[in-house]
Amino acid sequence: MVAPLVPPQTKQAQSTPVPTEQGELLTETIPPVPMPKVVSAAPPMTSTIPPIAPTTFEPFITISASKFRGIVHTLQTLTTTHTALFQQMAAMRSQQDQ
Repeated sequence: MVAPLVPPQTKQAQSTPVPTEQGELLTETIPPVPMPKVVSAAPPMTSTIPPIAPTTFEPFITISASKFRGIVHTLQTLTTTHTALFQQMAAMRSQQDQ
């Protein structure tokens, strides 16, 4: 007579009695299982320095300080004029809407 095939025995959870005030309480303990090592499929990162983008060469201009102050003054005047015009336009629209 041939013995039936039995799978190999593995460690199974065991019940352990824990004493309590009213008697024993059965708790289940599970034996520790070794954690598998993690293997990464990604290649290790190597830091590469990106190539320096070529700078566009634009010619420089040189202006005198007095000319620069004149340009700044003109810009301020235009800004003030622009603001005044839009205030007048807003006033005219409000009068037309009445």
